[in-house]
Amino acid sequence: MQNKHIKITIHAGAHKTATTHLQNRLLENENLFAKNGCAYLGPEKIREEFGTLWKALARAEQNQQQKRKLADLAAGQPRLLISEENIIGGFKDLMNGPNREMIYPKAIERLTRLAQLVAPNPLHIVMAVREPCSYYVSVYNQLLMSGRFQTWERFSKGLDRTAVKWSDILRPMTKIPGVAQVSIWRYEDYHRVFPQVLDALFGQPRPEIPSLLEKPMHIGSQSRP
Repeated sequence: MQNKHIKITIHAGAHKTATTHLQNRLLENENLFAKNGCAYLGPEKIREEFGTLWKALARAEQNQQQKRKLADLAAGQPRLLISEENIIGGFKDLMNGPNREMIYPKAIERLTRLAQLVAPNPLHIVMAVREPCSYYVSVYNQLLMSGRFQTWERFSKGLDRTAVKWSDILRPMTKIPGVAQVSIWRYEDYHRVFPQVLDALFGQPRPEIPSLLEKPMHIGSQSRP
């Protein structure tokens, strides 16, 4: 395995796009994925064993040591799926309010660093996006649920929904050296396109997960039809 490339997929969020729902389903079925040649490294294990993904992937002094580190994380499998939405930026930064025109301004810098850490293994980035106004309303709801109250007027000051574009970070992703593929889906289509999401996460062959979506998503204080 150390002489072969490991196909590495990073599920990079974004926050408030049903990431927790998806991660819970992945964790519940990680043994099934392992039987199909894919190891899963989720936020629970990352934060409990390493603290951050950067520490888990920290560059070793020698190339062979780095290869062994990645092989250990992949548990001998040819594919490694990592799910960590904080890779593109912390949620706490979003709670300061949408006062910047660009969502996750350090995302490309962070993903470039990730591609360098896993090189020469090819990196596949998968990510969900959400309509910006709905996205920030959900962030605001999370702020309230955490007990950090502030008015919507204060939180949303400076928000120009026509200026906030996911494409500002999605287009540059495809040009990052070492990134072999980028797959995107809309949060609003999550349930409908879930089989395609699995294809993006695992490639082929992918395991069948019965009744995967029978558990409802947490929707917080925002009412939904």
